[in-house]
Amino acid sequence: MSRVFYDFRIYVSIRNCCALDPQLLIIADVYNPPSIIMRLMLCPSRRRCLCKLDSNGATLRFSITVSQFNFCKLSQRLRAAIALITTRAYATADHRSEQYKAVERTRPSPSSSNSVPSHFAIASSVIFFLFFLLPSDFSLADHLVVYLCTMARLLPASNTVKDLLIELMKIDSTTTREAHLAAALSEYLRARGWTVREQHLQDQPERFNILVTKKEVSGKGPRFLFNSHLDTVPPFIPPSFDEENIYGRGSNDAKGQVASMIKAAERLTSENPELSDDIGLLFVVGEETDHIGMIEANKLNLQPEFLIVGEPTDMKFARLQKGATKFFIKVQGKAAHSGYPHMGESAIEKLLDILHELRAYSWPSDEKLGSTTMNIGFVKGGQAVNALAAEAEATLMFRVTKSVDEIMDTVKRIVGSRGVVELYGRNEPVQLTEPPPEYESHVVSFNTDIPYFANRDKLKATFLFGPGSITNAHSKDEFMPLNELEGAVDVYVNIARKMLS
Repeated sequence: MSRVFYDFRIYVSIRNCCALDPQLLIIADVYNPPSIIMRLMLCPSRRRCLCKLDSNGATLRFSITVSQFNFCKLSQRLRAAIALITTRAYATADHRSEQYKAVERTRPSPSSSNSVPSHFAIASSVIFFLFFLLPSDFSLADHLVVYLCTMARLLPASNTVKDLLIELMKIDSTTTREAHLAAALSEYLRARGWTVREQHLQDQPERFNILVTKKEVSGKGPRFLFNSHLDTVPPFIPPSFDEENIYGRGSNDAKGQVASMIKAAERLTSENPELSDDIGLLFVVGEETDHIGMIEANKLNLQPEFLIVGEPTDMKFARLQKGATKFFIKVQGKAAHSGYPHMGESAIEKLLDILHELRAYSWPSDEKLGSTTMNIGFVKGGQAVNALAAEAEATLMFRVTKSVDEIMDTVKRIVGSRGVVELYGRNEPVQLTEPPPEYESHVVSFNTDIPYFANRDKLKATFLFGPGSITNAHSKDEFMPLNELEGAVDVYVNIARKMLS
Protein backbone atom coordinates (compact mmCIF):
# COMPACT_ATOMS: atom_id res chain seq x y z
CA MET A 1 0.00 0.00 0.00
CA SER A 2 1.14 3.56 -0.69
CA ARG A 3 1.86 5.92 2.20
CA VAL A 4 -0.80 8.43 3.19
CA PHE A 5 0.04 12.09 3.70
CA TYR A 6 -2.02 14.93 5.08
CA ASP A 7 -2.42 18.60 4.36
CA PHE A 8 -3.75 21.93 5.68
CA ARG A 9 -5.89 24.41 3.72
CA ILE A 10 -7.73 27.64 4.41
CA TYR A 11 -10.41 29.18 2.21
CA VAL A 12 -11.74 32.72 2.41
CA SER A 13 -15.05 33.70 0.84
CA ILE A 14 -16.21 37.32 0.83
CA ARG A 15 -19.95 37.94 0.69
CA ASN A 16 -21.90 41.17 0.34
CA CYS A 17 -18.66 43.13 -0.05
CA CYS A 18 -20.56 46.12 -1.44
CA ALA A 19 -23.08 46.15 1.39
CA LEU A 20 -22.89 48.22 4.55
CA ASP A 21 -22.00 45.10 6.55
CA PRO A 22 -19.93 42.79 4.32
CA GLN A 23 -19.39 39.28 5.60
CA LEU A 24 -16.25 37.19 5.34
CA LEU A 25 -16.71 33.46 5.49
CA ILE A 26 -13.41 31.85 6.49
CA ILE A 27 -13.09 28.14 5.88
CA ALA A 28 -10.06 26.19 6.97
CA ASP A 29 -9.58 22.47 6.40
CA VAL A 30 -6.97 20.82 8.57
CA TYR A 31 -6.25 17.42 7.09
CA ASN A 32 -4.78 15.16 9.76
CA PRO A 33 -5.90 11.83 11.22
CA PRO A 34 -7.70 12.72 14.46
CA SER A 35 -7.75 10.01 17.08
CA ILE A 36 -9.93 11.79 19.60
CA ILE A 37 -12.98 14.02 19.76
CA MET A 38 -12.26 17.33 21.44
CA ARG A 39 -14.81 20.01 22.28
CA LEU A 40 -13.73 23.42 23.48
CA MET A 41 -16.15 26.23 24.28
CA LEU A 42 -14.84 29.74 24.81
CA CYS A 43 -16.63 32.59 26.56
CA PRO A 44 -17.59 35.44 26.96
CA SER A 45 -20.74 35.23 24.90
CA ARG A 46 -19.58 37.95 22.54
CA ARG A 47 -16.87 35.64 21.22
CA ARG A 48 -17.75 32.00 21.37
CA CYS A 49 -15.97 29.22 19.53
CA LEU A 50 -16.78 25.52 19.47
CA CYS A 51 -13.82 23.38 18.33
CA LYS A 52 -14.76 19.87 17.31
CA LEU A 53 -12.41 17.23 15.91
CA ASP A 54 -13.82 14.01 14.58
CA SER A 55 -13.04 11.34 12.00
CA ASN A 56 -16.03 12.16 9.79
CA GLY A 57 -14.35 15.20 8.28
CA ALA A 58 -15.83 18.64 7.74
CA THR A 59 -14.46 22.18 7.80
CA LEU A 60 -13.39 24.94 10.10
CA ARG A 61 -15.89 27.73 9.69
CA PHE A 62 -16.58 31.06 11.31
CA SER A 63 -18.44 34.12 10.11
CA ILE A 64 -17.36 37.65 10.87
CA THR A 65 -19.44 40.75 10.22
CA VAL A 66 -17.55 44.00 9.97
CA SER A 67 -18.29 47.60 9.11
CA GLN A 68 -17.41 48.91 5.66
CA PHE A 69 -14.85 51.22 7.26
CA ASN A 70 -12.92 48.31 8.78
CA PHE A 71 -13.20 46.00 5.78
CA CYS A 72 -9.72 46.66 4.35
CA LYS A 73 -8.14 46.51 7.80
CA LEU A 74 -9.65 43.09 8.43
CA SER A 75 -8.51 41.80 5.05
CA GLN A 76 -4.91 42.73 5.86
CA ARG A 77 -5.08 41.13 9.30
CA LEU A 78 -6.73 38.06 7.82
CA ARG A 79 -3.85 37.41 5.43
CA ALA A 80 -1.40 37.68 8.30
CA ALA A 81 -3.54 35.39 10.44
CA ILE A 82 -3.73 32.72 7.73
CA ALA A 83 0.05 32.72 7.42
CA LEU A 84 0.44 32.49 11.19
CA ILE A 85 -2.10 29.68 11.64
CA THR A 86 -0.58 27.71 8.78
CA THR A 87 2.91 28.14 10.21
CA ARG A 88 1.89 27.08 13.70
CA ALA A 89 0.03 24.02 12.39
CA TYR A 90 2.97 22.95 10.25
CA ALA A 91 5.48 23.56 13.03
CA THR A 92 4.12 20.56 14.93
CA ALA A 93 4.83 17.86 12.39
CA ASP A 94 6.41 16.76 9.15
CA HIS A 95 3.66 15.12 7.14
CA ARG A 96 4.83 15.69 3.59
CA SER A 97 6.78 13.41 1.30
CA GLU A 98 10.00 14.56 -0.34
CA GLN A 99 8.37 14.58 -3.76
CA TYR A 100 5.77 17.11 -2.59
CA LYS A 101 8.14 19.54 -0.90
CA ALA A 102 9.16 21.08 -4.22
CA VAL A 103 5.51 21.56 -5.16
CA GLU A 104 4.53 23.34 -1.97
CA ARG A 105 6.81 26.32 -2.55
CA THR A 106 4.62 28.85 -0.78
CA ARG A 107 4.03 26.83 2.37
CA PRO A 108 6.12 26.99 5.53
CA SER A 109 8.79 24.35 5.99
CA PRO A 110 7.81 21.75 8.58
CA SER A 111 10.08 20.34 11.21
CA SER A 112 11.61 16.90 10.95
CA SER A 113 9.20 15.32 13.42
CA ASN A 114 7.22 12.32 12.20
CA SER A 115 4.17 12.95 14.36
CA VAL A 116 0.92 14.41 13.08
CA PRO A 117 -0.09 18.00 13.92
CA SER A 118 -1.26 18.44 17.50
CA HIS A 119 -4.96 19.05 17.80
CA PHE A 120 -4.35 21.49 20.63
CA ALA A 121 -1.66 23.37 18.69
CA ILE A 122 -4.03 23.91 15.80
CA ALA A 123 -6.90 24.88 18.09
CA SER A 124 -4.67 27.33 19.96
CA SER A 125 -3.70 28.95 16.65
CA VAL A 126 -7.35 29.47 15.79
CA ILE A 127 -8.04 30.87 19.25
CA PHE A 128 -5.04 33.19 18.92
CA PHE A 129 -6.48 34.50 15.66
CA LEU A 130 -9.95 35.03 17.14
CA PHE A 131 -8.84 36.81 20.30
CA PHE A 132 -5.69 38.73 19.42
CA LEU A 133 -5.68 39.54 15.70
CA LEU A 134 -9.19 40.94 15.34
CA PRO A 135 -9.69 44.57 16.33
CA SER A 136 -11.94 44.99 19.35
CA ASP A 137 -14.69 46.68 17.35
CA PHE A 138 -15.28 43.58 15.23
CA SER A 139 -18.41 41.70 16.18
CA LEU A 140 -18.12 37.93 15.88
CA ALA A 141 -21.11 35.72 15.11
CA ASP A 142 -22.91 34.44 18.19
CA HIS A 143 -22.00 30.85 17.45
CA LEU A 144 -18.70 29.92 15.86
CA VAL A 145 -18.14 26.30 14.89
CA VAL A 146 -14.73 24.82 14.12
CA TYR A 147 -14.36 21.40 12.50
CA LEU A 148 -10.96 19.85 11.87
CA CYS A 149 -11.08 17.20 9.16
CA THR A 150 -9.05 14.47 7.50
CA MET A 151 -7.82 14.09 3.98
CA ALA A 152 -5.17 12.10 2.10
CA ARG A 153 -3.14 13.21 -0.88
CA LEU A 154 -3.13 11.55 -4.27
CA LEU A 155 0.15 9.66 -4.70
CA PRO A 156 -0.29 7.16 -7.55
CA ALA A 157 2.27 4.36 -7.62
CA SER A 158 2.82 5.06 -11.33
CA ASN A 159 1.66 7.38 -14.10
CA THR A 160 -1.01 4.93 -15.31
CA VAL A 161 -4.74 5.56 -15.37
CA LYS A 162 -5.17 2.46 -13.21
CA ASP A 163 -3.09 3.81 -10.35
CA LEU A 164 -4.72 7.23 -10.58
CA LEU A 165 -8.16 5.65 -10.29
CA ILE A 166 -7.10 3.59 -7.28
CA GLU A 167 -5.86 6.76 -5.54
CA LEU A 168 -9.13 8.58 -6.30
CA MET A 169 -11.09 5.68 -4.88
CA LYS A 170 -9.17 5.70 -1.59
CA ILE A 171 -10.87 8.96 -0.66
CA ASP A 172 -14.47 8.85 0.47
CA SER A 173 -16.40 11.34 -1.67
CA THR A 174 -19.96 10.25 -1.04
CA THR A 175 -22.34 13.11 -1.78
CA THR A 176 -21.80 16.15 0.51
CA ARG A 177 -18.27 14.89 1.37
CA GLU A 178 -16.64 15.68 -1.97
CA ALA A 179 -14.33 18.35 -0.54
CA HIS A 180 -11.76 15.76 0.52
CA LEU A 181 -11.37 14.46 -3.03
CA ALA A 182 -11.70 17.88 -4.68
CA ALA A 183 -8.91 19.36 -2.56
CA ALA A 184 -6.57 16.41 -3.14
CA LEU A 185 -7.28 16.39 -6.87
CA SER A 186 -6.71 20.14 -7.10
CA GLU A 187 -3.27 19.80 -5.52
CA TYR A 188 -2.41 16.82 -7.73
CA LEU A 189 -3.33 18.68 -10.92
CA ARG A 190 -1.55 21.88 -9.94
CA ALA A 191 1.58 19.84 -9.33
CA ARG A 192 1.31 18.56 -12.90
CA GLY A 193 1.17 22.02 -14.44
CA TRP A 194 -2.57 22.68 -14.63
CA THR A 195 -4.41 25.78 -13.52
CA VAL A 196 -7.22 24.86 -11.14
CA ARG A 197 -10.11 27.11 -10.21
CA GLU A 198 -12.13 26.04 -7.18
CA GLN A 199 -15.78 27.10 -7.26
CA HIS A 200 -17.38 26.82 -3.83
CA LEU A 201 -21.11 26.32 -3.42
CA GLN A 202 -22.65 29.48 -2.04
CA ASP A 203 -24.66 27.79 0.71
CA GLN A 204 -22.23 24.92 1.40
CA PRO A 205 -18.81 26.46 0.77
CA GLU A 206 -16.92 23.44 2.07
CA ARG A 207 -18.10 21.70 -1.14
CA PHE A 208 -16.65 22.87 -4.45
CA ASN A 209 -16.35 22.17 -8.17
CA ILE A 210 -12.99 22.33 -9.91
CA LEU A 211 -12.34 23.78 -13.36
CA VAL A 212 -9.02 22.64 -14.82
CA THR A 213 -7.27 24.39 -17.71
CA LYS A 214 -3.74 25.16 -18.89
CA LYS A 215 -4.15 28.87 -18.30
CA GLU A 216 -6.54 31.18 -16.49
CA VAL A 217 -10.00 31.02 -18.03
CA SER A 218 -11.26 34.08 -19.86
CA GLY A 219 -14.18 34.73 -22.16
CA LYS A 220 -16.13 31.61 -23.09
CA GLY A 221 -13.53 29.24 -21.67
CA PRO A 222 -12.06 26.15 -23.37
CA ARG A 223 -13.53 24.98 -26.68
CA PHE A 224 -13.61 21.30 -25.67
CA LEU A 225 -14.82 20.52 -22.15
CA PHE A 226 -14.53 17.18 -20.37
CA ASN A 227 -17.05 16.83 -17.56
CA SER A 228 -17.86 14.29 -14.87
CA HIS A 229 -18.72 14.25 -11.16
CA LEU A 230 -16.71 13.77 -7.98
CA ASP A 231 -19.46 12.45 -5.73
CA THR A 232 -20.52 8.83 -5.32
CA VAL A 233 -23.48 7.15 -3.71
CA PRO A 234 -22.98 5.70 -0.22
CA PRO A 235 -21.63 3.59 1.31
CA PHE A 236 -17.91 4.12 0.79
CA ILE A 237 -16.24 0.91 -0.45
CA PRO A 238 -12.42 1.11 -0.63
CA PRO A 239 -10.67 -0.09 -3.80
CA SER A 240 -9.34 -3.53 -4.56
CA PHE A 241 -8.16 -4.95 -7.85
CA ASP A 242 -6.98 -7.98 -9.78
CA GLU A 243 -5.48 -8.43 -13.23
CA GLU A 244 -8.77 -7.62 -14.98
CA ASN A 245 -10.84 -5.25 -12.84
CA ILE A 246 -10.81 -2.55 -10.19
CA TYR A 247 -13.54 -2.98 -7.57
CA GLY A 248 -15.12 -0.52 -5.16
CA ARG A 249 -17.31 2.55 -4.89
CA GLY A 250 -16.91 4.99 -7.74
CA SER A 251 -14.84 2.65 -9.89
CA ASN A 252 -17.25 3.17 -12.78
CA ASP A 253 -19.54 5.91 -11.46
CA ALA A 254 -17.71 8.08 -11.97
CA LYS A 255 -14.10 8.13 -10.73
CA GLY A 256 -13.11 5.87 -13.60
CA GLN A 257 -14.34 8.54 -16.01
CA VAL A 258 -12.53 11.26 -14.05
CA ALA A 259 -9.25 9.33 -14.21
CA SER A 260 -9.63 8.57 -17.93
CA MET A 261 -10.44 12.17 -18.76
CA ILE A 262 -7.42 13.47 -16.84
CA LYS A 263 -5.11 11.08 -18.68
CA ALA A 264 -6.71 11.98 -22.00
CA ALA A 265 -6.22 15.70 -21.34
CA GLU A 266 -2.60 15.09 -20.36
CA ARG A 267 -1.95 13.18 -23.57
CA LEU A 268 -3.66 15.80 -25.70
CA THR A 269 -1.65 18.67 -24.25
CA SER A 270 1.56 16.66 -24.51
CA GLU A 271 1.15 15.26 -28.04
CA ASN A 272 -0.81 18.23 -29.44
CA PRO A 273 0.46 21.29 -27.56
CA GLU A 274 -1.36 23.54 -30.02
CA LEU A 275 -4.62 22.25 -28.47
CA SER A 276 -3.62 23.01 -24.88
CA ASP A 277 -5.64 26.20 -24.60
CA ASP A 278 -8.70 24.49 -26.11
CA ILE A 279 -8.92 21.73 -23.49
CA GLY A 280 -10.65 21.97 -20.12
CA LEU A 281 -11.98 19.66 -17.43
CA LEU A 282 -14.95 20.43 -15.18
CA PHE A 283 -15.51 18.10 -12.21
CA VAL A 284 -18.60 18.87 -10.15
CA VAL A 285 -20.24 17.83 -6.90
CA GLY A 286 -23.76 16.64 -6.17
CA GLU A 287 -24.60 14.87 -9.43
CA GLU A 288 -26.00 11.84 -7.63
CA THR A 289 -28.68 13.84 -5.81
CA ASP A 290 -29.72 17.37 -6.77
CA HIS A 291 -27.20 18.34 -9.52
CA ILE A 292 -26.23 21.34 -7.39
CA GLY A 293 -22.65 21.27 -8.70
CA MET A 294 -23.62 21.74 -12.34
CA ILE A 295 -26.23 24.32 -11.39
CA GLU A 296 -23.51 26.27 -9.56
CA ALA A 297 -21.08 25.77 -12.46
CA ASN A 298 -23.46 27.66 -14.73
CA LYS A 299 -22.35 30.82 -12.91
CA LEU A 300 -18.97 30.39 -14.63
CA ASN A 301 -20.83 31.00 -17.91
CA LEU A 302 -18.68 28.52 -19.81
CA GLN A 303 -19.59 28.29 -23.48
CA PRO A 304 -17.57 25.45 -24.99
CA GLU A 305 -18.17 24.30 -28.52
CA PHE A 306 -17.99 20.65 -27.52
CA LEU A 307 -18.98 18.90 -24.29
CA ILE A 308 -18.32 15.28 -23.40
CA VAL A 309 -19.79 13.96 -20.16
CA GLY A 310 -18.27 10.89 -18.54
CA GLU A 311 -20.65 8.23 -17.24
CA PRO A 312 -20.60 4.41 -17.47
CA THR A 313 -22.02 3.72 -20.95
CA ASP A 314 -20.34 0.36 -21.73
CA MET A 315 -17.86 2.05 -24.09
CA LYS A 316 -20.71 3.10 -26.38
CA PHE A 317 -21.78 6.66 -27.08
CA ALA A 318 -25.29 7.56 -25.97
CA ARG A 319 -27.51 8.95 -28.71
CA LEU A 320 -30.37 9.69 -26.29
CA GLN A 321 -30.54 10.20 -22.56
CA LYS A 322 -34.04 9.36 -21.40
CA GLY A 323 -35.89 12.03 -19.51
CA ALA A 324 -37.28 11.53 -16.03
CA THR A 325 -40.26 12.62 -13.99
CA LYS A 326 -40.96 11.96 -10.32
CA PHE A 327 -44.25 12.56 -8.52
CA PHE A 328 -46.54 11.60 -5.64
CA ILE A 329 -50.07 10.28 -5.94
CA LYS A 330 -51.98 11.10 -2.75
CA VAL A 331 -55.38 9.59 -2.02
CA GLN A 332 -57.91 10.37 0.71
CA GLY A 333 -60.31 7.80 2.16
CA LYS A 334 -62.69 7.63 5.09
CA ALA A 335 -61.54 5.81 8.20
CA ALA A 336 -63.86 3.18 9.64
CA HIS A 337 -63.81 -0.04 11.66
CA SER A 338 -62.66 -2.88 9.42
CA GLY A 339 -65.59 -4.99 10.60
CA TYR A 340 -67.97 -2.42 9.08
CA PRO A 341 -66.33 -1.49 5.75
CA HIS A 342 -69.57 -0.02 4.40
CA MET A 343 -69.14 2.81 6.90
CA GLY A 344 -65.93 4.10 5.28
CA GLU A 345 -63.71 4.07 2.21
CA SER A 346 -60.19 2.65 2.05
CA ALA A 347 -57.63 5.05 0.59
CA ILE A 348 -55.31 2.08 0.03
CA GLU A 349 -57.83 0.26 -2.14
CA LYS A 350 -58.42 3.42 -4.19
CA LEU A 351 -54.65 3.80 -4.64
CA LEU A 352 -54.23 0.15 -5.67
CA ASP A 353 -56.88 0.63 -8.38
CA ILE A 354 -55.01 3.66 -9.71
CA LEU A 355 -51.66 1.87 -9.71
CA HIS A 356 -53.19 -1.13 -11.49
CA GLU A 357 -54.47 1.10 -14.28
CA LEU A 358 -51.11 2.88 -14.59
CA ARG A 359 -49.28 -0.46 -14.84
CA ALA A 360 -51.69 -1.71 -17.52
CA TYR A 361 -51.37 1.41 -19.69
CA SER A 362 -49.32 1.23 -22.91
CA TRP A 363 -46.73 3.94 -22.43
CA PRO A 364 -44.87 5.42 -25.43
CA SER A 365 -42.37 3.14 -27.12
CA ASP A 366 -40.07 3.75 -30.07
CA GLU A 367 -37.81 1.37 -31.99
CA LYS A 368 -34.94 3.85 -31.94
CA LEU A 369 -35.52 5.58 -28.61
CA GLY A 370 -36.70 2.59 -26.58
CA SER A 371 -39.61 2.33 -24.16
CA THR A 372 -40.95 4.67 -21.52
CA THR A 373 -40.80 2.80 -18.20
CA MET A 374 -42.56 3.26 -14.87
CA ASN A 375 -41.38 2.35 -11.38
CA ILE A 376 -43.43 2.43 -8.18
CA GLY A 377 -40.79 3.33 -5.64
CA PHE A 378 -42.76 3.79 -2.41
CA VAL A 379 -46.27 2.96 -1.20
CA LYS A 380 -47.53 3.90 2.24
CA GLY A 381 -50.84 4.38 3.99
CA GLY A 382 -53.20 3.31 6.70
CA GLN A 383 -53.25 3.82 10.42
CA ALA A 384 -54.16 0.39 11.84
CA VAL A 385 -54.66 -3.18 10.66
CA ASN A 386 -58.26 -3.15 11.90
CA ALA A 387 -59.23 0.14 10.25
CA LEU A 388 -59.92 1.34 6.73
CA ALA A 389 -57.08 3.61 5.62
CA ALA A 390 -57.81 7.30 5.82
CA GLU A 391 -54.82 8.21 3.61
CA ALA A 392 -52.49 6.51 1.15
CA GLU A 393 -49.64 7.68 -1.01
CA ALA A 394 -47.37 6.31 -3.75
CA THR A 395 -44.16 7.71 -5.22
CA LEU A 396 -43.56 6.99 -8.90
CA MET A 397 -40.77 7.64 -11.38
CA PHE A 398 -40.92 7.45 -15.17
CA ARG A 399 -38.00 7.17 -17.57
CA VAL A 400 -39.28 9.14 -20.54
CA THR A 401 -38.45 8.74 -24.23
CA LYS A 402 -40.59 11.50 -25.73
CA SER A 403 -42.33 14.10 -23.55
CA VAL A 404 -42.64 14.58 -19.80
CA ASP A 405 -45.75 16.72 -20.32
CA GLU A 406 -47.41 13.88 -22.25
CA ILE A 407 -46.70 11.46 -19.39
CA MET A 408 -47.99 13.81 -16.72
CA ASP A 409 -51.17 14.59 -18.67
CA THR A 410 -51.89 10.87 -19.00
CA VAL A 411 -51.21 10.19 -15.33
CA LYS A 412 -53.52 13.00 -14.21
CA ARG A 413 -56.27 11.76 -16.54
CA ILE A 414 -56.05 8.22 -15.14
CA VAL A 415 -55.99 9.42 -11.53
CA GLY A 416 -58.88 11.80 -12.13
CA SER A 417 -60.81 12.87 -9.05
CA ARG A 418 -59.66 9.84 -7.05
CA GLY A 419 -56.45 11.51 -5.92
CA VAL A 420 -53.95 14.35 -6.28
CA VAL A 421 -50.77 14.24 -8.39
CA GLU A 422 -47.84 16.29 -7.02
CA LEU A 423 -44.79 16.68 -9.25
CA TYR A 424 -41.41 17.02 -7.52
CA GLY A 425 -38.84 16.47 -10.26
CA ARG A 426 -38.59 16.42 -14.04
CA ASN A 427 -36.29 16.77 -17.01
CA GLU A 428 -36.99 16.17 -20.66
CA PRO A 429 -35.17 13.58 -22.79
CA VAL A 430 -31.84 14.81 -24.14
CA GLN A 431 -31.03 14.21 -27.79
CA LEU A 432 -27.27 13.74 -28.02
CA THR A 433 -24.82 14.04 -30.90
CA GLU A 434 -24.27 10.93 -32.97
CA PRO A 435 -20.62 9.87 -32.70
CA PRO A 436 -18.28 9.33 -35.67
CA PRO A 437 -19.16 6.19 -37.70
CA GLU A 438 -16.49 4.00 -36.09
CA TYR A 439 -18.20 4.18 -32.70
CA GLU A 440 -21.36 2.39 -31.52
CA SER A 441 -24.25 4.28 -29.94
CA HIS A 442 -27.31 3.39 -27.87
CA VAL A 443 -30.04 4.84 -25.64
CA VAL A 444 -29.33 5.21 -21.91
CA SER A 445 -31.96 5.17 -19.17
CA PHE A 446 -30.16 7.09 -16.43
CA ASN A 447 -29.97 10.76 -15.57
CA THR A 448 -26.86 12.97 -15.84
CA ASP A 449 -25.87 16.61 -15.41
CA ILE A 450 -26.37 17.35 -19.11
CA PRO A 451 -29.93 18.76 -18.78
CA TYR A 452 -28.69 21.13 -16.09
CA PHE A 453 -25.92 22.70 -18.19
CA ALA A 454 -27.40 26.11 -19.02
CA ASN A 455 -25.51 26.70 -22.28
CA ARG A 456 -26.29 23.27 -23.73
CA ASP A 457 -28.26 24.75 -26.64
CA LYS A 458 -25.16 26.69 -27.75
CA LEU A 459 -23.00 23.57 -28.12
CA LYS A 460 -21.96 22.29 -31.53
CA ALA A 461 -21.85 18.74 -30.15
CA THR A 462 -22.80 17.01 -26.89
CA PHE A 463 -21.46 13.54 -26.14
CA LEU A 464 -22.11 11.07 -23.33
CA PHE A 465 -19.52 8.31 -23.09
CA GLY A 466 -17.51 6.33 -20.61
CA PRO A 467 -16.07 3.00 -19.56
CA GLY A 468 -17.89 0.65 -17.19
CA SER A 469 -21.51 -0.46 -16.97
CA ILE A 470 -24.37 1.35 -15.28
CA THR A 471 -25.81 -2.07 -14.43
CA ASN A 472 -23.33 -2.58 -11.57
CA ALA A 473 -23.00 1.08 -10.54
CA HIS A 474 -24.31 1.92 -7.05
CA SER A 475 -24.01 -1.73 -6.03
CA LYS A 476 -21.70 -3.56 -3.63
CA ASP A 477 -20.25 -5.29 -6.70
CA GLU A 478 -19.36 -2.12 -8.64
CA PHE A 479 -16.26 -2.60 -10.76
CA MET A 480 -14.32 -1.17 -13.71
CA PRO A 481 -12.73 -3.41 -16.36
CA LEU A 482 -9.11 -2.34 -16.83
CA ASN A 483 -9.27 -2.75 -20.61
CA GLU A 484 -12.22 -0.34 -20.77
CA LEU A 485 -10.56 2.15 -18.42
CA GLU A 486 -7.47 2.28 -20.63
CA GLY A 487 -9.50 2.18 -23.86
CA ALA A 488 -11.59 5.15 -22.76
CA VAL A 489 -8.46 7.32 -22.68
CA ASP A 490 -7.93 6.58 -26.38
CA VAL A 491 -11.56 7.36 -27.23
CA TYR A 492 -11.55 10.64 -25.31
CA VAL A 493 -8.34 11.68 -27.07
CA ASN A 494 -9.64 10.73 -30.52
CA ILE A 495 -13.01 12.46 -30.17
CA ALA A 496 -11.34 15.68 -28.95
CA ARG A 497 -8.92 15.65 -31.88
CA LYS A 498 -11.72 15.08 -34.37
CA MET A 499 -13.88 17.89 -32.98
CA LEU A 500 -11.01 20.39 -32.73
CA SER A 501 -9.44 19.62 -36.10
